[in-house]
Amino acid sequence: MIKQVESFVAKYALFQPGDRVLVGVSGGADSVSLLLALNDLARPLRIALTAAHLHHGIRGREADRDAAFVKRLCAQLKIPLQVGRADVPGLARSRGISLEMAAREARHDFFRRAARAAGARVVATAHTADDQAETVLLRLARGAGMGGLARIAPASSVAGLAFVHPLLTVNRAGVIAFLRSRRAGWREDKSNRDVAILRNRVRHEILPLLERRLNPAIRQALLRTADILREESDWLDDLARGLLRRCRSGEAIRISGLRGKPVAARRRVWRQWLVSRGVPAEAIDFDTVGRIDGLAAGPRGTGQAEIAGGRKVVKSY
Repeated sequence: MIKQVESFVAKYALFQPGDRVLVGVSGGADSVSLLLALNDLARPLRIALTAAHLHHGIRGREADRDAAFVKRLCAQLKIPLQVGRADVPGLARSRGISLEMAAREARHDFFRRAARAAGARVVATAHTADDQAETVLLRLARGAGMGGLARIAPASSVAGLAFVHPLLTVNRAGVIAFLRSRRAGWREDKSNRDVAILRNRVRHEILPLLERRLNPAIRQALLRTADILREESDWLDDLARGLLRRCRSGEAIRISGLRGKPVAARRRVWRQWLVSRGVPAEAIDFDTVGRIDGLAAGPRGTGQAEIAGGRKVVKSY
């Protein structure tokens, strides 16, 4: 697995010599393997590590034990650790968003603060090949477009901070084999076995069924499809960015600039514009974009469309 990670890091130039890298560590198998792998590679890559663990305020004493485990692990490895705490259920209620989305926002906020404190320009997180296959299937079931089905990029930027995913070519079986070879422990979140949670149902029931009854290599097929869609989506996004620049008037969009354009182009422009105005990409679903496009295409006059997080898009003349 070390060679696999090293090759992936080199292919996409995820780190530069001298980088301080913040590593997100929940205590689960994936994040522990990421920390161990990067610790092995720190010297040859000439990078320095700081670990970061966020207590989400959801699982009570179990979450306390997760934090204690991560502290012990980092002490053994002599890696500096930053620990944060968030009230994710409270954030979800106050923002009117799902628990999953609130947890993601809380993590990103914490990572930004922790990276600033550590002097890190890069945050490494433990997304694996299996995570990606599950996400593609979930989004397909929900009716996602090309962008939603595209594979996670090896590196992306959020509010000026680089997020990288060195384990994207490693599957969960590889992670477990690596940890066992190191005789390394990890924490199991009991909720990961609860098939009432949709992602767990995909992981434990749907994908194994598809492997048995449809295609033994279904995970690889999903990843290959996601790779193709990522490349094509990146190209279409470049075209949409040019259209967005031509339609923009300060922080607003001139509706006349989108008239007569294909609906696929308009959807991408609306999505890019919303992200540029601070709306999290995860909060911009098909219905949100459809409401804004319908508002813009409607009769002359004023109006507004409600979107996630208590925000609204206003049409005026």
